[in-house]
Amino acid sequence: MTDITPNWLIKIAGAKTAAHLFYDLKIDTQEALATSNPDDLFNKSRESLKNKSSYINYLIGYKTFQALIEKAKDIDCLPRKRIKSIFDAKKKKFGPTHFLFKDENEFYEWYKLKPQICYYCKTEQYKITELVLAGIFPSKKFKKRGRNLEIERKCSQPEEKNVYSSENCELACTFCQNDKSDVINAELYIKYFSEPRKRFIDDLYEAHINSKL
Repeated sequence: MTDITPNWLIKIAGAKTAAHLFYDLKIDTQEALATSNPDDLFNKSRESLKNKSSYINYLIGYKTFQALIEKAKDIDCLPRKRIKSIFDAKKKKFGPTHFLFKDENEFYEWYKLKPQICYYCKTEQYKITELVLAGIFPSKKFKKRGRNLEIERKCSQPEEKNVYSSENCELACTFCQNDKSDVINAELYIKYFSEPRKRFIDDLYEAHINSKL
């Protein structure tokens, strides 16, 4: 079992419920959720609330588990519409010289294989999503950003290498994507800023979760 909440689970359940399913209820594959019994999940979830380390502090309803199981039975759990809008916007803005994904399908297949973890600081996105939704960051920037990982070009200099392609792109959190920009190369950014950034988010997230228990 990986130690990172799966992308598909976050997309169908939301950050907090996904973390609860993954860490507390040990649902680590789409098949495991799709074949689960809603009664079992409901009872296990209720029992987990007795543990202070649970990722939630409220009871999830039986019908919610039923709905999540039905969603898990779908093959495609990623928000294709949102990914298409990203593809269309990037293609229109950067054109064929700097946006090298040949079509929407190639872009989608690339995107869905990426884990929901920042390429630079290795922070799990569900933690940042939870903090953003809780209003922990007062900046107006987080009214539109922060809830999802962003597409980052690792190499931004020289200009001819500053392209959107499967080789040059990764998913990064809003913090790292904003910080790195075109000022620092990927290797140096990871070397000097990765650990402090992850520690910062982890500490904020732990304090936030503990305050709700």
